[in-house]
Amino acid sequence: MSLKQKSTSLINNSFYLYISYFSDYLMALFFLPFIARTVGTEEFGNIGIVQTLGIFFILLIEFGSTLTTTKNIARKRGNEKDMKKLLGEILTSRLILVPIVFVFAIIAISFFAIFQSNSKYVLIVVIGSILQGLSPNWYFQGVEKMKDLALSKFFSRILGFIIIFFFVKSPENAWIVLASYAFSNAMICIYLNFRMVTDLGTIKIATFIQSIKILRQSLHGFIIAVIPALYHNISVIVLSMYVNPYQLGLFYGANRVYRAFNSLFGPISQAFFPILASAKNLEQKKMLIKKYFTVIFTIGSFFCATLFFFSEQITFLLLGDQFVSSAKILKIFAVVLPLTAISNTFGRQWLISLDKERRFSRTQFVSFFTSIISLKFLVNEWGVLALPVSLIVYEISSIILILFFLKRAR
Repeated sequence: MSLKQKSTSLINNSFYLYISYFSDYLMALFFLPFIARTVGTEEFGNIGIVQTLGIFFILLIEFGSTLTTTKNIARKRGNEKDMKKLLGEILTSRLILVPIVFVFAIIAISFFAIFQSNSKYVLIVVIGSILQGLSPNWYFQGVEKMKDLALSKFFSRILGFIIIFFFVKSPENAWIVLASYAFSNAMICIYLNFRMVTDLGTIKIATFIQSIKILRQSLHGFIIAVIPALYHNISVIVLSMYVNPYQLGLFYGANRVYRAFNSLFGPISQAFFPILASAKNLEQKKMLIKKYFTVIFTIGSFFCATLFFFSEQITFLLLGDQFVSSAKILKIFAVVLPLTAISNTFGRQWLISLDKERRFSRTQFVSFFTSIISLKFLVNEWGVLALPVSLIVYEISSIILILFFLKRAR
């Protein structure tokens, strides 16, 4: 594939992935004012913290195979036999991890008061997370069939939000918000698995030993994927010990807006990765990564300026007057966005495309502990502001370590 063809493929795939992300994040952002006003600040915070736990469950089921699998599928395109064998091993490994998700859910409910008081929410999120984890998004990304992925999410999420709009009338109905996400995840999971089987034929369940082999190969990818979610879960639990439910709700209001903007990196990042991974030589990879960095850093800087200078207006528009105090938190979150663009380019894209998952996982591990320590020192004095500040610490330490590893690799 020529560079011109790669550029065309990147544009087309990014377009469909933006539809996918619009369905997952921006559509949710449009419904955010309705949800926040209807369920109230405290219940909105409860939904947010349980959904954060759900992200950890999804990553646990995926066990880092999303990054590794997308790369391997991109390299195996055209070899149907090897592709089916790989897919069978991945699907079996994920089924093996499903009971472990339930174990972690029981532990969370048993040992943390915030989850114990919202045990019904946790159960709904567990079901939704399992269904999302079993959806073969990575297959469609690897073979660059983003249209199927995008349209399935678009129509399923619309149906889910229609359910929210008609049935969520008070804080007592907050569980319906989570149930609608689980329902749309079920529709996506069924459709994408059906389309994959239609493309390739029946996929055989792999042996336990083959699946364990996949899990071992995905270990560093799992560390890379799970550490940001683990950081977010632990940091929110720490935060909930020091701030009241109202302040936690304010934090989640700002966090939702920040995550919506942060998610806009995703489509171009996911569309670019299989192209970079399948590049034939190092010089071609370097040319591609330079163009990618220019685009994504420009986007990150624009998002940062938008959120920083218009935080009050955005907060009022999306969350309502109950969440006006979230604007200060949103300003700090804004600073994270260009830093994420840098770490994404040189870590998640460049190091992984060079098969340096182990090195990248080390950067994430060290950054995790650095940010948690900074949060612990800051939370007493800074309250909810300590968490976005610790996220800045996370990204800066990650960038420094990534550049250190890249310099040593020369």
